[in-house]
Amino acid sequence: MLVARHRRTQRRLCGRRIHEDCPWEKYPILSIGNLHKNKRNDPIMRLRFTFLLRGALFAGLGLALAGAIVVTLFGFRETLFAADAAVVPGNQVFPDGVPSRRLAARLDRAVALYRQGSCPVIIVSGGIGREGVDEARAMASYLFRRGIPEHTVVVDSSGVNTAATARFAARWLSENNGSSIIVVSQFFHLPRTMLAMKKQGISSTGTARAEYHEWRDVFSVFRELPALAVYFFRGDI
Repeated sequence: MLVARHRRTQRRLCGRRIHEDCPWEKYPILSIGNLHKNKRNDPIMRLRFTFLLRGALFAGLGLALAGAIVVTLFGFRETLFAADAAVVPGNQVFPDGVPSRRLAARLDRAVALYRQGSCPVIIVSGGIGREGVDEARAMASYLFRRGIPEHTVVVDSSGVNTAATARFAARWLSENNGSSIIVVSQFFHLPRTMLAMKKQGISSTGTARAEYHEWRDVFSVFRELPALAVYFFRGDI
């Protein structure tokens, strides 16, 4: 369609200038191929394209950096109060059943909250990890070894992701006439987990930061940005 339209334009231009059957070799600038070639070779066009590309790149980097700062500031700002329960999302557990240092830091913070009276119940939520270990049961065993009574630990082995953990927490609160919860996790994970709780109708949600940091946290912060966006619209990660 574009070629046919171009040919009609050629005939009109020829009729006005020379003749209906004028040789187009005399007017190479009107050729479609030459038009594209001239655009590619036009230094002004190349400069504009470069500026647009760089502008889009810097804008994207700026948005990512701003988002990372917001996630970090939100994660480091704890919200603590006397809640009905604390919930600890799962993380890596080694084949021998020992929680990774990252997960152990979450559990240690939950133990501290329990001992200071901030929560009478600790919900441990996780699925079957790549190592083939039930994360929730391994977390419960870790708490028992730290002196937490068994009747105060609720095991959720269906917590395969953040949304599943939030659904279980909301159901447990409903069944036990509760209304508030404290999420215990790494700082970068707290914004998405809190969003998950609110999407399940838990309006009173506190946050407690696990005191363990490593270099991979930088990558984790930026990884949370698309995860937050996807969760905001889908709510299933």
